[in-house]
Amino acid sequence: MEYRKYNIRLLSVLGGVLVFTGILNYFVNPFNAFPQNQSLLNRVRPGIHRQERLTKQMEIRNLKSCDTIFIGTSRVDFSLPYDYYQKITGKRALNLGLEKSDFSEHKYMIYKALKYLPDIKTVLIEVDFDFSYNLQESETGSLENYDRDGLHNYTSLLLSADALGASFKTLFKSLNKGYNKGYLQNGVKAVYHNKNIEHQFDETIEQYKSTGLNYAPQPDLTLLKHLVKDLNKKGVSVILVLQPLHTTMYEVVKQNGAWDKVETFKKELAKIQPFYDFYYPSEYSNEEISPDMKYFFESSHCTYLLGEKILDKIFLDKGGYGYLVRSDNVEILNTQHRKALEKWEKENPQLVERIRQIRENGI
Repeated sequence: MEYRKYNIRLLSVLGGVLVFTGILNYFVNPFNAFPQNQSLLNRVRPGIHRQERLTKQMEIRNLKSCDTIFIGTSRVDFSLPYDYYQKITGKRALNLGLEKSDFSEHKYMIYKALKYLPDIKTVLIEVDFDFSYNLQESETGSLENYDRDGLHNYTSLLLSADALGASFKTLFKSLNKGYNKGYLQNGVKAVYHNKNIEHQFDETIEQYKSTGLNYAPQPDLTLLKHLVKDLNKKGVSVILVLQPLHTTMYEVVKQNGAWDKVETFKKELAKIQPFYDFYYPSEYSNEEISPDMKYFFESSHCTYLLGEKILDKIFLDKGGYGYLVRSDNVEILNTQHRKALEKWEKENPQLVERIRQIRENGI
C-alpha cells in the first residue's frame, strides 16, 4: 500500500512538472510557434532559431496568404527582414532561411510553400559561392518527418528540455533590459556592442578556412537551372542573390587560390538568368572590425541593416550597393571586384597576414 501511495505521489509530481513546463513554454513561446502577442515575457527570443525546421513549416501552414518567400541559409535568415520588405512594397514576405541548410532543403521548402500558399508570385533564392558551387541532391528527411508526426511536434515545442531551456533564456533576456538590444522580436540579431568581436571573426575565418580548396574547375548548377525553369513554368518569378560576406572571407578564398573560381561561378550563374550580386569588396564588406560594427556581427553574416540595403536594391532599384549581373557585364564586374580586393589587401596588410596565420595554424 505504501508503495502505491509513493507511486501516485511520484506520478503526480511528474505530471505537475509536465503541466507546468507545457504552460510555461506555451506562454513564453520562445520559438514564436504560437499566436501570443509580444509581452514582457518574450520581448526578445534568442532561441527562436533552435527549432526553425519545424516552426517555419508551421508558419507556412498557418499563413493565409503570402506574395514572396526568401529562401537560403542563416545568411538570409539573419539579414532579410520581412517587415521591412512589407514596408517598402506593401506585400507580405516569409523568410524561410534555415541554418546550415542545402539546396534540397531549399527546394523542399519552396514547393511546400507553394502548396499551402498558391498566391506566391516571387521566390528569392540565395546562391552563395561556398554552398552552391556544385549542387547535389540530398536527404530531406529531417523536414519531412515534421509532416508525419504532429503530436511529436507539439511535444518538442511544449515539453522538451530544449524548449524549457529556451524559455528560461527568453525570460532572462527579456526581463533584463541590458540584453534587450541584442535581438529583434523576430529573433534577428540586432546591432549591439560586442567586445569579443575580433575573436568571433577569427572563429568564423577558421570555420571557413578551406572555402575554395579542391573545387572542380567548373561549377555544376544544373539543379538550380531546372528549379528556376520549373518555377517559371508555374508563373513564379525567381530572384537569384549572392549574399554579402565581410571582405576577410573573400581574402580566405583568394589565399586559397580560388578567386578565379568565384568569377567562373558568377559567369555560369548569369547564364541561368541575371542575378543580384553583393558578394564583393564594398564599403560595407570592408567595414572595420570593431565592437560597434553596424553591418556584420562576424565575417560570414551581415546584419539586418545591410539586409535593408539589399532589399532596397532588389525591389526598389535604389541605392548604390549591389549589381544586377548579366552575361554581358559579368566580365567587367569580375575585373572590377578583383581590383577592389587587391586594393583592400594593400590597405590591410595586418589583416591579410592574420588570415594567413589562421588558415595555416588555426586560432
